[in-house]
Amino acid sequence: MYYFEMPIFIRDYTWKQTDSAIVINVPIKNVRSSKLYFVVTNEFVKINYESFIFELFLCKNVVETKTKCIVRSNEVVLELQKAEPGIWESLGRPLQQQEIVEKVEQVLANKREHDTAQTKMRKDKKEEVTRYLKDEMMNIHIKEKESIQQFKKDTMTATVKEIVSWENNLKGKQTATCNTKVVIPPSIPFPRKCNTINFSFTPRAFPTPKRESKSEEEKEWLEKEAEARRCSGFVAEELSEEEKDPKWLLSKGESFMKHENYLGAANVFAFGIQSKPKMPIFYIRLAAVNLKLKRYYKAAECSTKALDLLQPVVQKNKTMRAEAFNIRGESFRNMEETALSESDFNNAKLLLK
Repeated sequence: MYYFEMPIFIRDYTWKQTDSAIVINVPIKNVRSSKLYFVVTNEFVKINYESFIFELFLCKNVVETKTKCIVRSNEVVLELQKAEPGIWESLGRPLQQQEIVEKVEQVLANKREHDTAQTKMRKDKKEEVTRYLKDEMMNIHIKEKESIQQFKKDTMTATVKEIVSWENNLKGKQTATCNTKVVIPPSIPFPRKCNTINFSFTPRAFPTPKRESKSEEEKEWLEKEAEARRCSGFVAEELSEEEKDPKWLLSKGESFMKHENYLGAANVFAFGIQSKPKMPIFYIRLAAVNLKLKRYYKAAECSTKALDLLQPVVQKNKTMRAEAFNIRGESFRNMEETALSESDFNNAKLLLK
C-alpha cells in the first residue's frame, strides 16, 4: 500500500517592495538547494520543496531574466525586478481555484515550451560556433599550406637564378682567361690525424656501478661467496703456480664431478676459462656442470662458445664438437626448444658415425 503526502501550501510568507524591486521571504526549514524546484515567469511564482508548495500570481508583471533566488537555512528569498517602476497595492491578484489551476497549467506549459526553445537555441548556437571554428581552422591551414608552397616556389626560383648567374659568370671568366696563365688554387689541407685513447676500468666483481651505500652489502656477499667456494673445495686465490696448469685444473674438475661436487667443478672450470679463454674443453666441461645444476641457458651458452672455438672443423676436434652438440641439444630439450634440440642431436650423430 502506498501513502501519498498531502501538499502543504505556504501562506505565512512576507514581502517588501521598492519602486523597482520586490523581495519575497518564503519560510521553509532545513531546505536543500539540490531538492528545491522553483519557477518564475513574468506573472507567476512557484516554489516546491518536498511536500511544501508556494504558488502566487503576481499583481503585475516582473522581468523574468533578472530574478534572483537565495536559499538560506530557514527560508527562501526571491528578488524580483518590476517591469514598470511603481508601488504595488498588493503582491498577488485574487483568483478562483479553478482559474488558478488552469492558469498554473498554462504557465507551466508555456515555461516548458520556452525552456525547450532556449535549449534548442543554445544547442544551435553551440553548433554554429563549432562550425565557425572548424572553418577558421581550415582557412588557417590552407593559408599556411599556400604560404609554404609559395616559399618553396620563391626559393626554387631564386636558386635557379643564382645557378644561371653563376654559369654565366663562369663562362665569362673562362673566355677572359683563355690566353692567360692558369692560377692553381692553394691545396686543401689534409684532415688532422686521428688517435686512439686507451683506458681501462677498475676490476669489479659486480656488473653494476659502485655505490658507497651498497658497499657493505657487496662486501658481505663477496665474503659469503668466498666461503661457499671454500666449502666446495676450491679457492682460486690459494692455488700455487703448478696447480694453475690446465691439465691439473681439468683433472681436479672431473674429480669433483665424479664425486657429484658440481659447485666445486663449476668453480674449477670457470677459473680455467678465466686463465685460458681459448681452450674449448673448459667450456664443454662447464656446460656439462651447468646441465647437471639445471642451468640450461648457461649450459647452451657455454656449448655454443665451445663450438665457436672448435673452428675449423677437422678430424681431431670431431669428438669434442659432438659432445658440445649433445650438451646443447639436451639443454634445448629441457628448455622445450624441440626443433633446436633435434637439430643438435642430429649433428652429434653425424659426427659420431
